[in-house]
Amino acid sequence: MMAIRHPGFSFQPTDEDLFFHYLLRRLNQEPLPDPGVVVDCDVYGGGDPWNIFDKDWDEKFYVFTVLKKKNKSRVDRTAGSGTWKGEQSHEIRDSQGKLVGYKKLFTFKPKAGSNAEADKAENGHWIMYEYSTHPHIETESVLCVISNKYAEKVNKRECQKLRALCN
Repeated sequence: MMAIRHPGFSFQPTDEDLFFHYLLRRLNQEPLPDPGVVVDCDVYGGGDPWNIFDKDWDEKFYVFTVLKKKNKSRVDRTAGSGTWKGEQSHEIRDSQGKLVGYKKLFTFKPKAGSNAEADKAENGHWIMYEYSTHPHIETESVLCVISNKYAEKVNKRECQKLRALCN
């Protein structure tokens, strides 16, 4: 799943762009600056990240997804053969310093003993930044930025090899 990219177009939004111009506009049912860049995707129920996204794509995937609630205060972040494990959380504040949301870092961890864990070198090392509002809305959509760190490293090595051949 990839957004259509125009020649010369590079989408490099800041945290503020993603939160205020995409997530909040989406939640308020307002038009997005570029509606084709952030797409809908069931991250938490759609399977393993390498089956949803192109594991060889070295760019980031920008998606809206709905959180799966375990109960009123807990979110179920299982997906496919594993779970998205929380690593860090940062507060997002508006221009007056008021807490308006969060940026959370997650890594995908296959279940111990699963085939996915054994194939991590092939499937990749997936990370996700999840942008959410404060306070949380009951049926909350969040904006996720997902990438495969192994694809980035492999493609950088390939670029370095090509540069060495050209010099």
